[in-house]
Amino acid sequence: MSTTTQRRVKIASLAPDFYKALIDLDAQSATGLDPRLADLVRIRSSQLNGCAYCLDMHTLDAKHAGDSEQRLHLVAAWREARRFYSEQEQAALALTEAITLISVDHVPDDVYAVAAAAFDDKELAQLIGLIITINAWNRVGVTGPPRARPLRPELKRSPHPGNSNLVTRTVRPPTRACRTAWLPGQRSRWSRTTDEGDLMTTAPSKAELFRAMHHGTQPLVLPNAWDPVSARVMAEAGYPAIATSSGAMARVLGYDDGQLTPAAEMLEAVARIVRAVDVPVTADLEAGYGLDPKEFAERLLATGAIGCNLEDSVDGKLVDPAEQADYLCAVRAAAGADLVINARIDNFLYGGDVADAIARGRAYRRAGADCVYPIFAPLDIFQHLANEIGGPLNAHASPNGPTASALIALGATRISYGTSLQAFTTDVLRELLPELI
Repeated sequence: MSTTTQRRVKIASLAPDFYKALIDLDAQSATGLDPRLADLVRIRSSQLNGCAYCLDMHTLDAKHAGDSEQRLHLVAAWREARRFYSEQEQAALALTEAITLISVDHVPDDVYAVAAAAFDDKELAQLIGLIITINAWNRVGVTGPPRARPLRPELKRSPHPGNSNLVTRTVRPPTRACRTAWLPGQRSRWSRTTDEGDLMTTAPSKAELFRAMHHGTQPLVLPNAWDPVSARVMAEAGYPAIATSSGAMARVLGYDDGQLTPAAEMLEAVARIVRAVDVPVTADLEAGYGLDPKEFAERLLATGAIGCNLEDSVDGKLVDPAEQADYLCAVRAAAGADLVINARIDNFLYGGDVADAIARGRAYRRAGADCVYPIFAPLDIFQHLANEIGGPLNAHASPNGPTASALIALGATRISYGTSLQAFTTDVLRELLPELI
């Protein structure tokens, strides 16, 4: 591993077209393959290439998808632990090693023959494509600027063109590599260096704690507040973090939902909620209110919020997924580790296309989103989305259903309620008022 202090280029900002093409390639790389097998391939390649970010991300994905810690711990020594892996998985791991270390012995005939016997031709071609793609990501990671990784706390918690259906947004090219924007890309405020240069840990920030809640032993349930009073009630009820609802807050401020609230008013309202509670607050800010990504990140962080929800539709039309990924990438670059990004996928609001939702989810994760949110996805496909997209997945619950427990059973990692809690409270008030006369 190089110890040079030579400045290294940031591929996402200096070669944005290549970076976007790599995101698009990744979205197709595991099509038709068992998601657990695909995770093992990504983990093994990342081990061999020494890419800490990729190894961390894909190990967490596999763990979230239900793979056992024993299997994940033993991937590097899978030949001595064959009983934990299927014949297909063993064949895929051997082929991964051969292609990743191709300069050693190319791809031996016996390794290829075993893989060809374990997969049909289409599956084998897809597997090779997956191995090539993760190797590309590994190389993007390890050739970028070498930086320290933040730690993850153990947390205990209580229970376009050519498409009229897409709109475009103007985004300045990201200023740093989004894929390395906060994990290997920046030293967290949760670490400091001694006079001797040793890395020491200090108390985690609210952002780091909130990020860890997405990877805890229990799913994260987030009630959505609309003012300081509702936020205090939620915090007093024991919720470890609170989300805001842009629709509910818009009504409180006298506007309709749909990016009609001035950004300054919405951000001021978020700041009031943050001041009212001690727990982390993540803000629903629709599609960003037309703010430049850097300005968006700076103004949001100034409120004290540690997260945001960003939608991929504007004025009733879906944003081109590549352009939305660029926007998320630029927000991540501007905010670094201090913002937990939940990327909302709106295509089920407009007829719904499962393949498009999966591609969007994968692209947004690659662009730096911590969690993705296929809002109102049909319950009968939610588990499929969770398996195919990987990583933390947000789902929308309501007092009238679906319930948080039902969504968690389908694979949701994070539950939020949107405007439903305010609507429910308003209905109760509406029924009570005639009785007061």
